[in-house]
Amino acid sequence: MGLLSGTVAVTRFNVVVPPDGPDFERARFWEIEPGSEVRERMGFVPFELDAPWEAAQGRYVFRMRIDRIRPDATAVKERLRELIKGEMEATGKTFVGPKTRKKLRDLAEAESAMRQAPRTKIVECCIDGAILYVGDGEQHEVTAETLPDAVLACMSVRNFDPAVERMRAAAEFAVPDPTLVLELARPVAPPTEIIAEFRRAGDQTGWGLLNAATALARGEPELARRLGREQDAERILRAVESMAHSGAPARSLQGAAGVP
Repeated sequence: MGLLSGTVAVTRFNVVVPPDGPDFERARFWEIEPGSEVRERMGFVPFELDAPWEAAQGRYVFRMRIDRIRPDATAVKERLRELIKGEMEATGKTFVGPKTRKKLRDLAEAESAMRQAPRTKIVECCIDGAILYVGDGEQHEVTAETLPDAVLACMSVRNFDPAVERMRAAAEFAVPDPTLVLELARPVAPPTEIIAEFRRAGDQTGWGLLNAATALARGEPELARRLGREQDAERILRAVESMAHSGAPARSLQGAAGVP
């Protein structure tokens, strides 16, 4: 795409850029090492090799690179048949149970992934003043909602003071019933899973409910699903704020676990 020189469809977003510019190096792309168990990796790369991030005063051009490794479906199927046969010969059984079959499938997928080269997708971007332009095209697999989050993640932390204050306020809010909060938040993750993690962690505040949602997101192997679940934290935070403003019970900040 000719984001700098040609005509291209873009999506625009408002952003806050620190005086010293975005810290792209903080979230720079690193290739997946051969033999690594990592299946997906994303990060920023310069628009051209060895080019500066800042193309002009207040204008930053860069690309988001996403590398993904997917096992070959046919190879996995054939390898699974071999593993099942070997398992039956080793145990003397005439069948393999579902749990064992799942373990063998995971092993077959891991073996196939180790031999696969990553598939690379590139999204071209430009920050011009307070506007972020995201190039639209066939290679744009990252959703319009998730890419700005990645861009903002590399900005200076001093721009996120208001967000920190919101989270501190959530830590002061005692959650009387997580089901009510989640009904208002409408998260992507199953509410039962969030509630189970919330109960397990033991922090019965809005901050604890946010942590429960993000903990589930970290365990999600698929990139798109993980990003969707990470956004559950913002949905829950808004629901907590709505309940707090309506006069629902709250507790003192003192003793709230994990306050940022």
